[in-house]
Amino acid sequence: MATNTSVDDDLYDFYTAYLDNPDAVGMPCEFGVGTNPCPPRMYCDHAESIYECGDDCEAHQVDRCTCWEFYGHEGDMCDQVTGRSCVITVFFVIGSLVGLVPLYWHIKTVVPILTKVVKRQLKVNIAVTTLLLSTIAAVIVTVIMAGYIITALLIDFEMSFERYMFGPLLGALSIFAGPATLLVCTMWIDVASASMKKTKAQRAATKKKVDCAVIGFSVVAALVLCTLGLLEMRSAASAFNLIIFFGIGILYMHGGRKLSNMLAAEGKSTAEGWCGTFKTGTTPGMIVVNTAINVSLCCFSNIFFTLVFIFAPRPIDAFGVTMILVMIDLCLLVICLYLRFGLRKVLKIEFPMEKGSETTSLQTQKSLTKTSSNDEGGTAKVTPAK
Repeated sequence: MATNTSVDDDLYDFYTAYLDNPDAVGMPCEFGVGTNPCPPRMYCDHAESIYECGDDCEAHQVDRCTCWEFYGHEGDMCDQVTGRSCVITVFFVIGSLVGLVPLYWHIKTVVPILTKVVKRQLKVNIAVTTLLLSTIAAVIVTVIMAGYIITALLIDFEMSFERYMFGPLLGALSIFAGPATLLVCTMWIDVASASMKKTKAQRAATKKKVDCAVIGFSVVAALVLCTLGLLEMRSAASAFNLIIFFGIGILYMHGGRKLSNMLAAEGKSTAEGWCGTFKTGTTPGMIVVNTAINVSLCCFSNIFFTLVFIFAPRPIDAFGVTMILVMIDLCLLVICLYLRFGLRKVLKIEFPMEKGSETTSLQTQKSLTKTSSNDEGGTAKVTPAK
């Protein structure tokens, strides 16, 4: 048994202060995944040492409420914004400003497209669907950035974003960003399948399998991320994201190169190497390779920034979170710009092509035209605007 004289004076005073204000930092709580019995602005930290005193004082480990370390808040009621909170705010403000660029291009593209859809001048095809999904995902990223800012500054004093909104928003982002990213590859697979010696039934079966895989992956990823977010299992969510980013990055690297080579073999486009993204001219192969490489770079960069979030000290971990969201935004921007190329006739955009790259073989062109819904705005179409 420990006695009063053997208890560290600072810790004893801390516990005495807790007895005077039972809602303050340090109140005992029962840790449980997905539960937060603590007051607003606090969470239940597992197995931190405090002292419980009866006739004698005995030190042992119990769960207790503490401030959210990520945001750097301090005070007995976690109601004080610190220098660390301001640094985190700067990170997310800069990230939000960068995110306005993808949001601008999405809105600039989706408004005229939706106008034509409403007027029945354009059918809803895979390109339009992908654009809508990408736009919604860009809006969700902006909302998440804003949520981090108002939480760090305690504008959201009850931390409703952190406690109730973060998990659903994470799941919603996965629902829209996942298909938006994967549907571009789906379009490329449709083009590649049409160029192969397959029957119509075989191509339809392949397309059905790919569509089911995209939908299944998106739903599972959304459910997993939403659940992990609600349960406050951020490390597990980060590990799951590592798998997603790696898989999509590899898929784009391989798929983009394959389609570029196919266009070179069947049409006037030339095969582009991995340095194609740094070239100034425009060919169908270059458009595909640039899109594939830039999406891959965003995904692989996110792997690095996810590791920063997991292992870096505070507040550098907040920088990792900021860059993850920025990379998602930039990935969506790449997809949006690629869709603008495919929808250039509908948007009446002049898109100069390099001499000799204006046409592809008849078989490939038919496939691309089918993907674009009879010249009404396909994404993979490579014929130039008139």
